[in-house]
Amino acid sequence: MAPIAFTKNHTDHSGAQGYQFEFHCDKCGKGVRSSVVTSAMDLASGLLGAVSGLFGGQASGAGLKDTLRRQNWEHAFDTAANEVRPRFSQCPRCGNWVCPSSCWNAKASQCKGCAPDSAA
Repeated sequence: MAPIAFTKNHTDHSGAQGYQFEFHCDKCGKGVRSSVVTSAMDLASGLLGAVSGLFGGQASGAGLKDTLRRQNWEHAFDTAANEVRPRFSQCPRCGNWVCPSSCWNAKASQCKGCAPDSAA
């Protein structure tokens, strides 16, 4: 089975302070938040929008601002996924990403859905 993308189960907590994401266990839903990722490009796009507005070009600056924001979001999302991925284990049988503390059977190297822990 091909690996399933780690990023399928997440919540976006991004705001004015920067980009932040919470990734969830596919079995129990327990979440792990990434660090806040700030972007100098967001500051630059905000300034570009302000300057553009001064000269009456707010509509033309909006497209560039949206493009920059999307690129920044994608970069921050990838950074967050790479940061948090080691805190989960991917089951080789079903492909789910699970938390090792509750939903991973280390002896079987599979999630507890595929290999229930007989000791529990």
